[in-house]
Amino acid sequence: MADTKITGLLSPQVTTNPATDVLPIVNIADTLMASSGSTRKITVNQLLGAGGTATLASATITGDLTVDTSTLYVSSSDDKVAIGTTSLSNEKLTVAGNISANAWLGRSNISAPAGDCSIFRSADNTLGFGIASSTAMTLNSTGLGIGTATPAAKLIVRDGTNRNFLVSSDATQLGSAGIAIGGFTDGAAGYAPLSLLASAMQFGISGTTAMTLNATGLGVGVSPTNKLNLATSSGSCIAGMTNGTNSCRYAIDSTGPYIYSLTGGAQSLRVLAPTGSTVFTIDGSGNVGIGVTPSAWGSNYTAIELTKGACIWGAKNIPYTIVGANVYNDATNEKYVVSPNAAATKYQQAAGVHTWSIAPSGTAGNAITFTQAMTLDASGNLGVGVTPSYKLDVAGTVRIGGGVNPSMRLETGTNTGFIDYNNTRLALHAGSLPIDFVAGNTVKMTLDTSGNLSLANGNVVMTTSGKGIDFSATTSGSGTMTSELLNDYEEGTFTPTIAAASGTPTTTTVNSAVYTKIGRIVVVQIDISIINKGTASSSLIFSLPFNQTAAINTGAFRETSVTGFMGVLGRNGTTDAFASMYDNTTPWVNGYRIAGTYTYYV
Repeated sequence: MADTKITGLLSPQVTTNPATDVLPIVNIADTLMASSGSTRKITVNQLLGAGGTATLASATITGDLTVDTSTLYVSSSDDKVAIGTTSLSNEKLTVAGNISANAWLGRSNISAPAGDCSIFRSADNTLGFGIASSTAMTLNSTGLGIGTATPAAKLIVRDGTNRNFLVSSDATQLGSAGIAIGGFTDGAAGYAPLSLLASAMQFGISGTTAMTLNATGLGVGVSPTNKLNLATSSGSCIAGMTNGTNSCRYAIDSTGPYIYSLTGGAQSLRVLAPTGSTVFTIDGSGNVGIGVTPSAWGSNYTAIELTKGACIWGAKNIPYTIVGANVYNDATNEKYVVSPNAAATKYQQAAGVHTWSIAPSGTAGNAITFTQAMTLDASGNLGVGVTPSYKLDVAGTVRIGGGVNPSMRLETGTNTGFIDYNNTRLALHAGSLPIDFVAGNTVKMTLDTSGNLSLANGNVVMTTSGKGIDFSATTSGSGTMTSELLNDYEEGTFTPTIAAASGTPTTTTVNSAVYTKIGRIVVVQIDISIINKGTASSSLIFSLPFNQTAAINTGAFRETSVTGFMGVLGRNGTTDAFASMYDNTTPWVNGYRIAGTYTYYV
């Protein structure tokens, strides 16, 4: 053929069928083509399924598209796409299987889409989770909100206007970083029923903190300052207890706290020991038992009762007080509490009279017959075994009476001793016998008939400063006597202050410093080690336990650690003494130890 080109091609007059309509092609691998000039034909379906890779600039498919049966399905009539299935859902994209993505999924600037469940991204960079056309959960840079599209904390769960759960990292939502649980309003003042904060657990009611638990303790109605603090209004119950039958309350009013029984009647208020035994009881009549249940006291009496019948009681309509042992009063008789071999006693104050009564042992529950053993009447007369007629009236051999020379007389057989007073002196008479002073059943001091006073075991103690032993009866010396009173003796230790006449020492050690003061003379013994003299030089200065006078005061010391040389101690003003070596050189030498005695006057 001279010209193999095909020209004058026209558009098809009818719809083509890609399965049957053919296209002419030239197969360059066919040798017959060159010799005979024959052509080949192929359909569009054969061309697309021939294998290999075809690159299209663009393609528009106006009908449905199916890839590999169900790998990809595009429905042109429903305007939807399915992956992994040909069954379409109500959504634009249906995927049967898992989705893996390395980029954001979603669209911008939309609200919760219609349908059952959805995930969407709004214009404010917020990820929303929708259910039934409503936003159910929102996640943004502030936190996660459930039931709210604008979370103000790390985690908020909201039910209508109330927040049911909140996690906050700052103080803007709860007043402190922490967790809040329960229905509560917005803002730091809207306290939750339960707030778990960084340093406390709070329980709120109606926007008010009702209870706080922190490191200090538990506070109900108040911030705790102790392990347990309870706060309430005056007259209100702080704590109540009941076992279903009996009840009591602890309350407080303007006077102070109090405990009371709600049961009333014969019920008692008790305090128990850790072992469960009763240690304190208040019965319904107001009687108190310590370690015992109060006896059946008469209604006219109020009593405090201890074990074995020891008691204090008084009448409600008469001003008197009785202290008793093994006795109680049932309004008819005074009765024994314990038996056998238990006597009864009582001491009574009434109408200015004090009486002491005794009774022999008896049987518990039986009436007691008391004998009045001693009386102190309203005039101040004391009678022992008798109604008193004198300041001291004793039924026996001892009697002190009034008069010009009142006296007490002691008689044993032929010996007579007495104490009398005749307006000039109080005299103790022992006749021809010495006078012993006895304490603790032991003779402590004896004044014999020659006038010698001896102490068996004890000291003479001066209770007034300046008093002592007066030696004025002795012969004085040839000089001018200024005092014969020895009025002081003291010995002890002291801590002297160490200094230098020049410079400052670094380290010294006071090994010992003791003193003895006899009258005006003070003897001081010191032992000082020089560890590091620093810049100290010249004399060593040390303070004294008492100030000294301007009298000639002197002493000596020996350096005991290095040289063994002697030195002198002398007065250095009122409060100090100095130390210098025998040749007037300085004792400030590292390693020196100065031990000496200094005597001075005060």
